[in-house]
Amino acid sequence: MLQRVKELETKVATLVTDVAIIKDKLASKEDIQSVKTELHKELNAQNMENHYSSSHNCAYSCLF
Repeated sequence: MLQRVKELETKVATLVTDVAIIKDKLASKEDIQSVKTELHKELNAQNMENHYSSSHNCAYSCLF
């Protein structure tokens, strides 16, 4: 009986370590939302730059 308890304690300790590692490696909802927000901001900024750049070039090239 004592041996079984020791084995269970060892297994539980291993599980605790494994869960801690999993928690450390996985992204939280907040992490994912933060990345999504940052990505959308960057994409919108690029779209605005491309839109301004292409309309500006067209207006300039149309003069010649």
